Amino acid sequence: MTRILLSLLVLAAMAGEAGANPLTLAQGGRTRYSIVISVHASPVVRHAAKELSTDLQKITGASFAVISQGLSGPSSQPSFQPSSPTPLPPAIFVGPSGALERAFPKLAWHTLPAEGFLMQTAGENLALIGGSDHGTLYAVYSFLENHLGVQWYSPRDCVLPQSRKLTISSLHERQCPAFAYRDTNEFLAQGLTRWPAIKRWKTGVPLRSPGDAGASSKLSYRKHVAQWDVHLMLNGVDVPEAGDLGGDNLLFNGAENFYKLVPPAKYFASHPEYYSLINGHRSDYLGKRKWSQRSELCLSNPGVLRVVTKALIAQAQAQPHLLTLGLSPNDAPAGNCQGPRCRASDARYGAPSGTLLHFVNRVAAAVQKHFPNRKIWLETLAYQYAEKPPRPGTIRPASNVLVCLAPIHMDNGHPLATAPANREALENLLGWDKVAPGHLQVWYYITNFANYLQPFPDWDGLGADMAYYHTHGVSGMFCEGDYQSRGELMTMRTWVLAHLLWNPNENVWHLVHQFSYGYYGSAGKYIYRYLRLLHTQLQRPGVQLHIYDSPAAQYLSPDILRAASDLLARAIRSVRSNPAELRRVERARMGIEYVQLTRSVPGARAAGPAKAAFFKRLQHFAAELKRFDITFISEGRTTAAWEAAISGGP
Repeated sequence: MTRILLSLLVLAAMAGEAGANPLTLAQGGRTRYSIVISVHASPVVRHAAKELSTDLQKITGASFAVISQGLSGPSSQPSFQPSSPTPLPPAIFVGPSGALERAFPKLAWHTLPAEGFLMQTAGENLALIGGSDHGTLYAVYSFLENHLGVQWYSPRDCVLPQSRKLTISSLHERQCPAFAYRDTNEFLAQGLTRWPAIKRWKTGVPLRSPGDAGASSKLSYRKHVAQWDVHLMLNGVDVPEAGDLGGDNLLFNGAENFYKLVPPAKYFASHPEYYSLINGHRSDYLGKRKWSQRSELCLSNPGVLRVVTKALIAQAQAQPHLLTLGLSPNDAPAGNCQGPRCRASDARYGAPSGTLLHFVNRVAAAVQKHFPNRKIWLETLAYQYAEKPPRPGTIRPASNVLVCLAPIHMDNGHPLATAPANREALENLLGWDKVAPGHLQVWYYITNFANYLQPFPDWDGLGADMAYYHTHGVSGMFCEGDYQSRGELMTMRTWVLAHLLWNPNENVWHLVHQFSYGYYGSAGKYIYRYLRLLHTQLQRPGVQLHIYDSPAAQYLSPDILRAASDLLARAIRSVRSNPAELRRVERARMGIEYVQLTRSVPGARAAGPAKAAFFKRLQHFAAELKRFDITFISEGRTTAAWEAAISGGP
């Protein structure tokens, strides 16, 4: 991992002005402090202590020994020394231990939720402890970031301040995550593709890394990605199930899997009644045309209940550590069964989602009965035809059922709570908050799926929406980005989102500013101005932002494109002497270049200079796609297919 060392005159300025009883952790390359962990510390706590020791040494030049029982590491690594019955202060206590209890007899860490943590000083001692191993790991990372100025901007780029004298103020800080489940499905954060990613990641298939060659480097990059997720306090699919990073927290499974559980190839010929009755006919159709014939399952059929329950029990048996099973309709805007029993059920609950939830509740009860000593969650998607909630008071999710609301038809450029175009999505959220309090998650869209590289200025909407979801009963956020490739500003988006998912009350533009100046260096001021500029058109009446906008979208006016190009050119010039920052800015510039290139496609059909200029630009852009390892231009469409189409090829 690249370690960018910042020379600071006084690190305390980043950690906050030293208040009463400041602690001097190191001075002149020496420290009086040790890091104390329990004799029985888990691998996660040992990892947290080791990383804290390593980073403190890089910041101060001092060696912070990790005290535990009977372990000793090589001199080049943080050392583990035999513990003393009464460790002498001063010390940094990481995780629970008898020594911690003696130094902090009134520390109320037992009441913390699993991922919550405390950072507290007493005298010369400092405690970093969570409600679980996860929480302790997060306590260390929060201390490094928020009090020592460490920043993890990407899987390979970490900013480590340097100070010969490291002083912190007294601390009494308690933090808990706003959302129990926090995931960003960007390619960089996840590294693999959608739902097969969970299985592939767990079974050790390496992900691709830009510029890497060979299995060892790919595995190394995957480790960096997983570590980055944990540094950002995400707990989704990219975090390993076990080990020293704390394990995952997969209280989420958004599989659109009706036909995977009841495959038409296996059942339709012998049991057509298992499938939707559409226009008087049983249908198993899921094609892209004939929308009126799209099909799902007949949820009032007892045979469907038996087949689905059996399939999910088999999944749970095959994966003993799995927390959540998915049970959701196919990815189709329509197709729910119109048979008389299903329609009567829809009427009873006020919406087809009630019929779906009734079915999921019954399956959940049967699955849980089969595993009496194991809590298994079932999650279903409130998506497309099931997005509208049931009538309040008619049904609730069972105790082991989660509902994931997926509002796909939104104006992402404006807040959910205030934009007229989002009124229906808002009403659905408020309705589900009444139906499923404490059991509600949201599938949130954070990219343009038709044009992954196209600028997607959703910061105003995104910042407001995270706070609004938190105050309206949402317990988990799955933020789906460009999961197949490396799209527009994915590194920044993951970093900003991770901070908002932990604390949605943070100011989104403050985070964007912090990342712009920290990651892009001298070009930061231009990148930040560029991002502000992209939002100006969205302030005009009627201008919206959607996840399938074309490059001709109204918010990308000719004036905006010209001004954006000028700012990015100035950004490039400002970092010419810094190869790392230059590469980052050149990558950020590709969004505007993509829009300009696609708008100039008519030049490819012309003759003369216009045609030559177009193909010269296309050749340069294609080289940039390869340079940055961008393999998909949109959902399901490779860059190679796009290049052939845009150049008039087959």
